[in-house]
Amino acid sequence: ELCQLHTEDIIEIDDVFCIHINDSRDDQGLKNLQSPRIIPLHPRLIEAGFIDYIKKTHKDTPDGLIFPTLTKTKGKYSHNVSKWFSRVAKHVGLESGKTFHSYRHTMADKLRDQGAQDYVIKRILGHATQSETHDRYGSNRNANLLAHAIHQVSYR
Repeated sequence: ELCQLHTEDIIEIDDVFCIHINDSRDDQGLKNLQSPRIIPLHPRLIEAGFIDYIKKTHKDTPDGLIFPTLTKTKGKYSHNVSKWFSRVAKHVGLESGKTFHSYRHTMADKLRDQGAQDYVIKRILGHATQSETHDRYGSNRNANLLAHAIHQVSYR
């Protein structure tokens, strides 16, 4: 999902910078009905200059890919990124079996550990809540609620 993002998929809702996961373009795809969502950016990403990078990339290639050097392999922008991550992880001695997808599991664990509600975690990860109230009627755009949970996560 991250590899297929365009610069215009970084949006601001209620003063919160977010990633808008969607399939509005021909080169984007999603797995299921819960996949379209917003994910507030962690403050550390903003501090690291991600928004400045997006602005520069958008200026250089309006509405282009956030990572413009990626190309599709086997129909996905993420194919080569996953292979690259596996090589780097092995080289630096990360725990065997950890993949790029492991970051999703880590985020779920961190959110759970800091007390985020289950439906908030599922909304951030793009999973069904198994609740008609949350899945059918819930808003996917409450950036402040989701940001509060994400801002609690620390990797220190």
